[in-house]
Amino acid sequence: MPQPVPYQILPSGMVLYLDAADPASYGGSGANWTDLSTQSNNATLVGSPTFTSSPASFTFASSVYATTSKSNIALSYATFIAWVNPSQIQGGYTGIIFNRAGYGGSTAGATGLDLYTSNSVGYHWNNNVSTFNWNSNLYVPNNAWSMIAVSISTNSATAYLCNASGIASATNTYTHTYLFGFNFYIAVDPGDLVNRTFRGKIAKCMVR
Repeated sequence: MPQPVPYQILPSGMVLYLDAADPASYGGSGANWTDLSTQSNNATLVGSPTFTSSPASFTFASSVYATTSKSNIALSYATFIAWVNPSQIQGGYTGIIFNRAGYGGSTAGATGLDLYTSNSVGYHWNNNVSTFNWNSNLYVPNNAWSMIAVSISTNSATAYLCNASGIASATNTYTHTYLFGFNFYIAVDPGDLVNRTFRGKIAKCMVR
């Protein structure tokens, strides 16, 4: 069964990389989760998520999440990646790596990686219905590790699900515009800290 990889060479152009397995990112205690990208977009753990060392991860729940420090990230295209292990079927539009205007200083419309419905890999881009109501039909299993991602380009977005069952993908054709003013929340859509909070474990989060 795939597990989160503890160390790796970081690709160029990253704007966020949080890794619970890397001591340079998290030392094992406290509320600081250090960003390993060149952006120094460090996160603060809210509500005391439980840290587990093997495999290294945080357990999130209602009103338990993390928020990053910057609100000036700009993206014309992006890839969101996370290692997740849900403990249950999540509520619709559960945030994984998520931004919403008005929260944390963000001015960009709702954008990021989420679980759309019944644990299916989903995403928002500038709060457009053609993105958040698209169903990839890639369903993340409970109580198992999966790598989920969405890679967004100008004219399309491709979602990925990678776990012990293999690799699957699905593509949404849509024009994605340039956006500025991101502040990322981890394991929650900040617009709903109860119903859209991820329940389960997250090991790492990456945006580039």
